[in-house]
Amino acid sequence: RVPLEIQVKTKMPDMETKAYYVETYVDCWLSAYSKAISAGQITVAETATIVYSDVYSDYVTAKD
Repeated sequence: RVPLEIQVKTKMPDMETKAYYVETYVDCWLSAYSKAISAGQITVAETATIVYSDVYSDYVTAKD
C-alpha cells in the first residue's frame, strides 16, 4: 500500500477574518472500495472506505 495524506479545509462563516479549519489526515490508505453501474433505469454507486493513522487540526485566520 502507498499511504496518502488528505487535507480538509472547512471555511468558517466569518467573512471579516476569512477563517478556516484545517484537518490533515496522515498515513491514509484505502481499505475497501466498491462500485455498481447499471443501464436500465440508471444506477451509479461508488463506495470507498479510507483509514488513517493520525489526524492534526488547526484553525487558520487570514486577512487580506
